[in-house]
Amino acid sequence: MYRKKSAGACMAVCASLGVLLAGPIAASPLDNPAVTAPDADPFYAVPGDIAGSANGTVLDSRPITASVGPVPLDAKAWQVKYKTTDHTGQATATVVTVLVPNTPWTGPGPRPLVSFQSAEDGVGLRCAPSLALRGGGLLGGAVSDVVTSVPKLLHTGWAVAVADYQGPDSLFTNAKMTAHGVLDGIRAARSFAPAGIDPNAPMGLTGYSGGGYASLIAAMYQPTYAPELDFAGLAYGGTGSDSREVYDTANGGPFGGGVPILFVAQSRAYPQAQLESHLDDTGRRIIAESQADCIFDGTARYPGLDFGKHLSTEGADKLESLMWQNSPLTQPGLPAQPVFYYHATGDELVPYSSGMSMVDRMCANGVRVEHLAIPGSEHLVEAARGIEYAIPYLADRFAGKVAPTTC
Repeated sequence: MYRKKSAGACMAVCASLGVLLAGPIAASPLDNPAVTAPDADPFYAVPGDIAGSANGTVLDSRPITASVGPVPLDAKAWQVKYKTTDHTGQATATVVTVLVPNTPWTGPGPRPLVSFQSAEDGVGLRCAPSLALRGGGLLGGAVSDVVTSVPKLLHTGWAVAVADYQGPDSLFTNAKMTAHGVLDGIRAARSFAPAGIDPNAPMGLTGYSGGGYASLIAAMYQPTYAPELDFAGLAYGGTGSDSREVYDTANGGPFGGGVPILFVAQSRAYPQAQLESHLDDTGRRIIAESQADCIFDGTARYPGLDFGKHLSTEGADKLESLMWQNSPLTQPGLPAQPVFYYHATGDELVPYSSGMSMVDRMCANGVRVEHLAIPGSEHLVEAARGIEYAIPYLADRFAGKVAPTTC
């Protein structure tokens, strides 16, 4: 079912991973003991009386000193807890980090607001971007892309909202929880008076890989779930249209150790599927060890893991059915705004062809899409530089320029 990686692909991804491990991110405090982890912080607790509150209602807030590792960000920042709904429609709450540059906005009109979706990529709250933006968290996922992207977004002068969109149960790759978490986080950021975000401010969505998935899914749900939100543009990259292909591609390859978090997330969201009953003893041990993992925890613990060997055929079919159910291609609706999509043709984790399936669907249904194919590159390299493509695209949309299309 899965595709084994070539030696060349392994060399490419391992080299990129080595850059990440040896670079500035690794020099920053990881699991910083001075920052309380979300699962031990009462601020993150879900109140018991919020079912009657409107989605996006601000429930609590606190100012923070935002930083990436040891480097403070030149912005006023708050953590804002807000009401949302999970994939079953039950009331819950999560946190959005709202950042406003200290420098005055000098552009035309009100200061724009960008919803940046980090690659939360994990099944534990230690993977959440709100922790990374206080100088905590772990290498990979949220820490990696807040380091590379949030400072650049703030440097444009834009306000930035970064939601813990997977919710308090860290429902990785769950479409409804993700869409609700993103959109209600934007509602909360706009209504949070201390941030001073103008109700007429132009808005955009951006993210890469897991963050691209979240941005796309939110844009697809926005017309029905949050019709009052009007986005000028969506810029995302490195995202598959069919989540099963990411499972197939990762399994047995350099990212194989990250596959268990896909299993944990689906098992947690859909306990009725009884996925764990289809594991062998080794598989059950791996899953027990992966309950709070971020993606690079698993890749370090189980390099080259072939998780499929520990899962029955029936279990694999159930898992892939749930992943298909949460894939962009199976979601209702389409983005109502212009879209920019970029993808490396040599992507060893998310197949280039998978990303193009969604581009083709959007183009066929009248969405104005600009697509950029990036030759000679792969997933982690583009993770570090993707924001460089997104910023000018969003800037042009905020300026009212006609969006180009390659459809």
